Amino acid sequence: DPELVKEARRKELTYFNTKGVWEKCERSEALAKTGKPPITVRWVDVNKGGATDLKVRSRLVAKELKSKTKALLLDHELFSAMPPWEMVKALLSMFISLERDIYGEELEIGIFDISRAHFMALALRELYIELPEEDRNPGEENMVGRLNRGMYGTRDASHGWAEDWKALLTSAGYCIGIANPALFFHKELDSRGAVHGDDFVVLASAKVLTKLGELLVSKYSVRE
Repeated sequence: DPELVKEARRKELTYFNTKGVWEKCERSEALAKTGKPPITVRWVDVNKGGATDLKVRSRLVAKELKSKTKALLLDHELFSAMPPWEMVKALLSMFISLERDIYGEELEIGIFDISRAHFMALALRELYIELPEEDRNPGEENMVGRLNRGMYGTRDASHGWAEDWKALLTSAGYCIGIANPALFFHKELDSRGAVHGDDFVVLASAKVLTKLGELLVSKYSVRE
């Protein structure tokens, strides 16, 4: 439904403006700073509901091609670790077998879903994008967007998001996995978990999960 798509795109742009994902500037600035034209963008419109219960969501993504950036980024800057599936099964096993943490509190499993995770981290590079038509006002034909935050479709977006959540958890005393940096552990709180993309799966007591949820909400948009 075209009207539902328009409304979904309007909501997405409202979010961009609220979070300051980009700021408008002259096209000449982008060319002077990077020596190349801004990255083009496209809308991805999907129905996340059913055939009758429509839930249209729109995401604006950058089209940064590998051939144009392979000499600019190191391998680890293109990489975001994923936890082994065995880790999730291990959490379930510990949940059933241990039942309580080291302080005698009942264990629970919490799942935290971060909304629009790739927009959470600050931009790691000087990047410019073509503005979508929906955000271009009369007289702004020569305006482009300078990214202040990561954006879906830029090659280091997932790496930036991973570095951001790791810094947040580290600030609260969590240790990040060495063999796999998608895992984390807090010895004093007896809390452990894994991050799969933008989903946190955590085993801890209810009060520790509440504390972790408050930490995540302090910076991100979270569904628990």
